Amino acid sequence: MAGVDVYMSFYLDRLIDIDEQKYLFALNAWFYLSWVDERAPGAVADATAAAQAPGGACNRLCNGQRAFSAVSRCCDAPLWLPSIVFRNVDEFPQGRAQPYYIDVSETGAVTWRVEVRSSYLTTLDVSAFPFDTQSLDMIATLSNYPGQGAVRVIPSATGLGLFTFGTGDDLSGWHAKDVHIFVRNPANYSSVFSSAQVARRQVSVSAPGDPVPLVPSNSPAALAARGGAPAPPRFGEGIGVVEITVSISVERLWLYFSLSAILPIVVCTSIAFLAFWVHPADLSTRLSLVVGLFLALVAVQFVLDGELPKASYVIPTRRLVIASYIALAVIAIETLVVANVVDWPRVRSNFHGQARALARRAELKRAALDLERSTRGGNAGARRTSSGAGGGSAAERGWTAAVARLTTLAQGGSGGSGAASAGLMRSPRPPFAAPAGAPPPPQSPPPMSGLAEEGGQAAASRAASKDLAPSSPPPPPFSRWPLGPSGGLAGGAARPPAGGGRRPSEAVLMEADLEAGYYAWLAWVIDMASFGVICALYSLTAVLIFVVARAQEPDLCARSGLSSDCLGQTTKHHRG
Repeated sequence: MAGVDVYMSFYLDRLIDIDEQKYLFALNAWFYLSWVDERAPGAVADATAAAQAPGGACNRLCNGQRAFSAVSRCCDAPLWLPSIVFRNVDEFPQGRAQPYYIDVSETGAVTWRVEVRSSYLTTLDVSAFPFDTQSLDMIATLSNYPGQGAVRVIPSATGLGLFTFGTGDDLSGWHAKDVHIFVRNPANYSSVFSSAQVARRQVSVSAPGDPVPLVPSNSPAALAARGGAPAPPRFGEGIGVVEITVSISVERLWLYFSLSAILPIVVCTSIAFLAFWVHPADLSTRLSLVVGLFLALVAVQFVLDGELPKASYVIPTRRLVIASYIALAVIAIETLVVANVVDWPRVRSNFHGQARALARRAELKRAALDLERSTRGGNAGARRTSSGAGGGSAAERGWTAAVARLTTLAQGGSGGSGAASAGLMRSPRPPFAAPAGAPPPPQSPPPMSGLAEEGGQAAASRAASKDLAPSSPPPPPFSRWPLGPSGGLAGGAARPPAGGGRRPSEAVLMEADLEAGYYAWLAWVIDMASFGVICALYSLTAVLIFVVARAQEPDLCARSGLSSDCLGQTTKHHRG
């Protein structure tokens, strides 16, 4: 048989499914193959006569019917039909015959129409989701064996519809754009395993002793292993193979996925910016808003991950989710910062108050110890006086100084007198020796040790407990003690509590209000600056994510794994 040119046409009848988790697609399509074979009319006549003879049979009816009748034509051998094998087919439906029809004209023109309904393995690149375009490839080969004429495949017509009509989308979530037929006619079968594939480590070199190697090697090591003999002919040497790729270009319905995937992410993050308009002191409201939106964002991401493949790269929607996580985290940190800025005057006051309380407690302990030592010295002076020795007046002066110091510390420098200071003042004096000629005391004093314990340690304990006890709630920041014309309390206003110390002056209160207002203004400035910066950065990041992804989307030839000039080898159909 001389060389034959086979014209191939492809019509997509219906896309059935695109499984992004299993990288599969299913379709129903029609292949039309046509060529000229001058021997075809005689071959059909001979096969039909043999089938009609007694005991004859026909394995392939020309009209695709299963039962042979008197009007049927038989297209068995010697009629030549091209043998096309799909390399990436996953499965054909079981129990369903593939309809076909073979027509042979008197001039030798042969037309072979085959309906193909099956699923195929494919690769998907979702790096531009949801604005991505995929190429669903059906890869087939046609072999030219030695002794046969060379067969060339020439692309012809393509289409996106043949027998299925109607309005609406082609497939849920997808839109079929166009169809391309790529044809590559290598010199022989060995070119299927190219040097480029070996360089990319897609295939490995065959063992040196392989009698029919797929990828032979003449490296020094391989030659030494074969005893210097050259590599044997590779598998399929001399067999010409035509590689055919039917590429169906489909476009994702980006509007649906934008509304169901991108919009919820952006809205959740945008609502978080409302936290900047809540008062900085309302920490619980602001944090609860951010945490709730974070949980909602996790739920949206969980739904998206269930619909998209687990790719080795970060798809645009996941980049947007990551940017949203970062924005929420920054807003939460900023919320804590401004809350501490507003509350800083109170925090600083509490800090200094605690420090003063600890220092005062230490002073009280030291004063109590000094009082106890003075009391013991007074007892010793009394005994020396009674025995004729001097020094009682010095001990009395030391005891008086210690009591005065402890009383001052117990009162805390305030105008009022506390319970601790009152107790100290009511404590009886120790029995120092009276001067010569003075009348004796009217009654015997209690033992000195008991007085020291009551007047010193007990007073110190009471003063320390008073100092460390929780204070009453502070007045509102803008409250004032009503002042009269002379600076006293106006009208019948109640005085401050006895334990509250001296009334703060108007200047002190004004200074406190000015400080609180300054920190509130500073928190507002931080809030507004953070709002502008975070909102601008997030918006710019969201736009750049999809602009860059759209610009980096590979073209049709790259998606199909073919050379950059593949479009020059094809015919294509565009839907109008």
